[in-house]
Amino acid sequence: MKVMIPDNNRSVRFGEAEEPDPTSKQVIVAVEAYSVNRGETFLLDVPAKGWRPGKDIAGTVIIPAADGNGPVMGTRIVAHISDSEWAERVAVNAASLVVLPDDIFSEIAAALPLAGRTALCLWRRAGNRSDVGC
Repeated sequence: MKVMIPDNNRSVRFGEAEEPDPTSKQVIVAVEAYSVNRGETFLLDVPAKGWRPGKDIAGTVIIPAADGNGPVMGTRIVAHISDSEWAERVAVNAASLVVLPDDIFSEIAAALPLAGRTALCLWRRAGNRSDVGC
């Protein structure tokens, strides 16, 4: 399976990895889009051995959780996990994902977990600041 792995130049390159091996509580997701977060780019400076970037993804469940919890095959989801999501397929805890409505593009949804949450928290804290231009 294709994945993005750190290289020696503080960047990433295509590589190969084994297929994810899910627990009974995880679904396998075919990744359609992922976001790049600033913290991940900092971790590329000195990546831990075996670490792969990726926290936020959107995609489609291709293998449901063996324990029967979570979405069924074919369900579109968005998720935020600890790492290794910049891959073709990932294992995600069924409790750590949200079903994605059909009218939201995967490319937009992938930015919602971390960047979207940051923006929402800032907006809630600062309030409506229509006097500040962007």
